[in-house]
Amino acid sequence: MSLSVGIHDLSFATGEFVLPHTALAAYNGTEIGKYHLGIGQESMSVPAADEDIVTMAAAAAAPVVARHGTDKIRTVVFATESSIDQAKSAGVYVHALLGLRSATRVVELKQACYGATAALQFAIGLIQRDPAQQV
Repeated sequence: MSLSVGIHDLSFATGEFVLPHTALAAYNGTEIGKYHLGIGQESMSVPAADEDIVTMAAAAAAPVVARHGTDKIRTVVFATESSIDQAKSAGVYVHALLGLRSATRVVELKQACYGATAALQFAIGLIQRDPAQQV
């Protein structure tokens, strides 16, 4: 049996402030080409003092949760490059902020450059195993 799997909904969040790479290059004493040509960016978002990976993840997920509810969400895959402390997974805090059911699993992936791709591949496997769940 073939099952069509894809992205049903999407949301994202970014930092409140913007730092032009011209300013960053001048501050660091690096060539602007490192940013403009090397990574193809002219600026980057910078989180405010009261923003972190947890608040940004919750802000990104909240619109999707508001549109679809929490009843069918079985798993949340949280891809990040950062940590908030060394004691607890940031996913635990995101789970609470989103008001997810206690049976909902949260898996946190590091290495954000590949983490989002790995999260999609992980989600495909879960959905293929149980098409009734949402990831």
